[in-house]
Amino acid sequence: MTPEAIGKCVEEIGVGFMFAPAHHSAIKHVVSTRKELAVRTIFNVLGPLTNPAKAPHQVMGVYDKTLVERLPMCLKV
Repeated sequence: MTPEAIGKCVEEIGVGFMFAPAHHSAIKHVVSTRKELAVRTIFNVLGPLTNPAKAPHQVMGVYDKTLVERLPMCLKV
């Protein structure tokens, strides 16, 4: 989605999805390495945390149920 389309979604329903490689220049540099590793890395967690829209709130998922309790504790630090 274009930034304009995402903005329209946020205005109309209060939610917008941003695919990190399309909107965050730093993520573009690690995509090929992540694919080569073929395992989940810290970048799976860092991507959502480095939201370039500076959103005051966000919903974030985790790839492993062991992170459900750990990640919120890390974010409090």
